[in-house]
Amino acid sequence: MSPQSIRGSLLVVGLAASAPWCALAQSVDAASCITVPASVPAQQVRANGTVLTVASGTYAPTTVGAPAFYAANAGVINATGAVALITSAANTATVCSTNAGAVNFLAAGSTVSRLGAGGPAARLEAGTTLTSNGTRFYTSLANSEGIQVAGGRFTGSGDVIATGVLLGTQPGNPATYGLPVDASGNLVTDPDAYVGKAATAAHGISAIDGTVRLNVDSAGVPTGGTTSIHILGTGAGATNGSHGLLGASGAQFDVHAVNILTRGNNNSGGRFATGSRLQASQLSIDTTGTGATGLVFADAQGTLSGLTINATGITAHGLSATGTSQVQVDGLDIRVAGQNAHGVLAGSGSTVTLAGAPGVVIAAGQTGNALRAEGGGSALTANGLRLSTLLNGAIAGHALTSGTLTLSGSAIYTSGIAGGNAAVGLQAASGGTVVSQGNALLTGVQLGTDPAAASYGLPVDAGGNATTDPAAYVATGTTGANGAQVSSTGGTLRLDVAADGSPLGTTTRIETYGNNSTGVLVAQAASATSRLQAADTVITTHGMNANAVLVQGAVGGVGPQAALLRLDTRTTDLNANGVYGQAGAQVSVTDSILTTSGSGGGIRADGAATRITARNLYIGGGGAGGIGLNATGGTIDSAGTTIINSGRPGMTLNASGGTAGRRCPAPSPGPSAR
Repeated sequence: MSPQSIRGSLLVVGLAASAPWCALAQSVDAASCITVPASVPAQQVRANGTVLTVASGTYAPTTVGAPAFYAANAGVINATGAVALITSAANTATVCSTNAGAVNFLAAGSTVSRLGAGGPAARLEAGTTLTSNGTRFYTSLANSEGIQVAGGRFTGSGDVIATGVLLGTQPGNPATYGLPVDASGNLVTDPDAYVGKAATAAHGISAIDGTVRLNVDSAGVPTGGTTSIHILGTGAGATNGSHGLLGASGAQFDVHAVNILTRGNNNSGGRFATGSRLQASQLSIDTTGTGATGLVFADAQGTLSGLTINATGITAHGLSATGTSQVQVDGLDIRVAGQNAHGVLAGSGSTVTLAGAPGVVIAAGQTGNALRAEGGGSALTANGLRLSTLLNGAIAGHALTSGTLTLSGSAIYTSGIAGGNAAVGLQAASGGTVVSQGNALLTGVQLGTDPAAASYGLPVDAGGNATTDPAAYVATGTTGANGAQVSSTGGTLRLDVAADGSPLGTTTRIETYGNNSTGVLVAQAASATSRLQAADTVITTHGMNANAVLVQGAVGGVGPQAALLRLDTRTTDLNANGVYGQAGAQVSVTDSILTTSGSGGGIRADGAATRITARNLYIGGGGAGGIGLNATGGTIDSAGTTIINSGRPGMTLNASGGTAGRRCPAPSPGPSAR
């Protein structure tokens, strides 16, 4: 075991949980190993340039600044049996190593307890090491971390770390001294029964310019064992939350089979900043509390596989990245439940890539997003996922303020609530770009709401059973359960096309349920720019006024643009048009099939500045009053179009208040009907 020299300072930097894009300084005034007493106090084991072996026993010095185990100047302490280490003096670490010192817990069953404030259970300074096997680290008060790596290296296997927990404080009662207890002082051995305290900035493991390995060897190969981290301190504000893992200033975390549980506002599973890196497999995180985010990356790197996150609370996001962060996740199951809580966020120029089974992201709270890309240069790319949103105002995939979301081969389900609104599948807003490639979107239907059931986030029938039968779907959308949309603040939506508009050979399928729930909606305010490009997209709507494609501008402004190629649309209820342009919209529709079952038209153009150019279409109207081409104030320029209307007395052309332009029959039969 050779010491590893790593440069570093002694400031631990954290992140604010209340704002997903901001990184705020968060210092931890931990004890330094250098200030220990000159002489060896009672009950301290000190290896100063020597090698000591400790078989077992309890070591609980009471002198301020005196750790129970202290290794310095290449000194080594080897605990070959189970030991109990306890300190209670302020700003005193229980285990400390400095100047190439090393501490090794070689046998399972040791406990390292910190009863006072302002010092960690274990502190590793630059060039020092701590190895652990089945050790339990406990801390109780504020600014008291489980393990603090200040330039050193920690290697652990099968450990338990609990911070902000109620501990026994009576030296005369060795059965509970330094161990978790309940409110009556009785010993607690079940972590689920631990009692939290008002402790802030009490992290599980923090590292600055150091290395942390959990259940892996030096090559990153799993070695067996599971590490459990419990963060229970309450009373945290935005800048002094407690985090399961906290990395900064180039710290390196390589972990496998780690379970992290946090309770309390602004306590997160892990926060990584300023060049730190997390490499993790089989990482499970459960957080509860306002701002209790699962994982946060700020100018940091992450490579993860087998990631599970459950986050409950207002703005309790699953995973967020900001700045220069680059995060890759292969295999994820992320579930958030709280108002404005998002599953995965990429912001402020960061890059996030998601793929792999089970590939589940569920946002169960109102106005939450399953995926969200926000800010110029931010890119969120996902493949093969299942996205679900359960309440009103939620969006499955959202790109805004010049962020880019690229989603492929995925399934999207949105619900809202009965009589509610705005359960959108995909949305671009404020200059954001959404790219959909071969996805299936189902919006405005009842989804399973029991997190413990296999039907959670999936379509269910009237009895609450998961179903894939469209006839059994229960519609919940009434307004705005749109499949995909560009908001009036502007943005770009590309369905199965490249940036130059060329088809990609994929097919996005959109199906909406509920009145006023459009398949694809493009809106544009007078000061914004909105654009839709689509090819080979299939759209079906169920509900009155549920248009397949609706492109609407603002009176007096330049209208939004839409280029549609080889669409296949079907609307099934009254006043539901195939393609509808309003208020200056500029739309081209080519080689497409538009069918209606209600009184909606195949194509409708409203507003003097609206123009729809149609080429080589098949329009089938199956409802009474259905109109093939309906120019009510706008212009429709149609050529090579076939219109079949089985509803009577339906009209095939209506130019009241507008211009039908030209209508030329196709020289050969148009596209075949579905």
